Amino acid sequence: MREPWDESGLYFGAGVKHALTPQAELFTEATYHTVADNYGSLGAGIAFYLSRDWAVRSSLALNSGAAKNEFRLGVSYQF
Repeated sequence: MREPWDESGLYFGAGVKHALTPQAELFTEATYHTVADNYGSLGAGIAFYLSRDWAVRSSLALNSGAAKNEFRLGVSYQF
């Protein structure tokens, strides 16, 4: 077990996106984190593009082990 202050580790994952309309897409992802506690995550969400670079996103991630599940809502910029 790592010490609580040890934040070194890896993060990797894969995902799939599916366009619903030119402005909206569904996405899914599977990830694995070794930072702090080792855990896997399965997530899905929707993105609505305000422009080519800016999007509003919402997703739900179901995490394994002691990691709490996550609901995310935010804005992203792609470059």
